[in-house]
Amino acid sequence: MKIELKPIATVKNTRTKITDDFWGNVISEIELTVEFTERAVPEPPSKSGNFHR
Repeated sequence: MKIELKPIATVKNTRTKITDDFWGNVISEIELTVEFTERAVPEPPSKSGNFHR
């Protein structure tokens, strides 16, 4: 059996270094791939809800 995974979105923000520190003020955006619309995600994550193409 072959399992193939494809991303449905990418998460973007202005951070340049990924460290385990305070991310509370960082705003991230979920950018859906062209194959998916906002309807593909039943409920936006809390504190967000901004979907972009």
